[in-house]
Amino acid sequence: MRRVGGSWAVLVAAVLTVAACTSTTTGSGTGPPNPSASASGSSSTVATSASDSASASVAPGELPAAAAIPGLVYHPESDRNHQTGTVHYDVSPPVGGAHSQVWADCTGTVYDQPIASENAVHSLEHGAAWVTYRPDLTGGELAALTDLVQGHDYEFMSPYPGLSAPISAQTWAYQLHVDSATDPRLAQFLDLLRNNSDTSPELGGECGNPQFRAHPSSPGHPVDS
Repeated sequence: MRRVGGSWAVLVAAVLTVAACTSTTTGSGTGPPNPSASASGSSSTVATSASDSASASVAPGELPAAAAIPGLVYHPESDRNHQTGTVHYDVSPPVGGAHSQVWADCTGTVYDQPIASENAVHSLEHGAAWVTYRPDLTGGELAALTDLVQGHDYEFMSPYPGLSAPISAQTWAYQLHVDSATDPRLAQFLDLLRNNSDTSPELGGECGNPQFRAHPSSPGHPVDS
């Protein structure tokens, strides 16, 4: 993968091992098969317990590979209606819901000012990943974050006042908060969930919007046409 050195598969395998002991979501679902079905004795018991734990950590409708990322939060969202004006969101930054009919340009776009969530959520519906950060993020961290996003299609970033962590990443129904742009979970989140065929409501939807890019919205004032 483009963001992290070494094999991404190895990273996922390591995270899956941790996820067997750490749950970030609730609910029931179908977890990974028992990896040691042919083992006997105590090792078989341990493998079964790990499998049960992984299964319990996956909420209904949640992507198991996403649930394996420590700290990820899953917010199921079915409302995809277009709405003019401002929208009240239960999650901040939002990860779905009603939104403006105009999407924010998400062609690896780096906005230097906050944008309206209503436009950003439309981009999430198209499969984009939205990276947000506190306006006071330090220069080095901001540069590293920009390197993750800039020029990568179906990604965009903007400052977000009042963010509960220094950085957060959002795709439709998924969110991850991290303290640093170099946290490997952030790159993993983007690589897995950006334009994901299993999670994007409108996979492959248009991301280019030159007019919005030239004249972006601001919080409380979404672009509706």
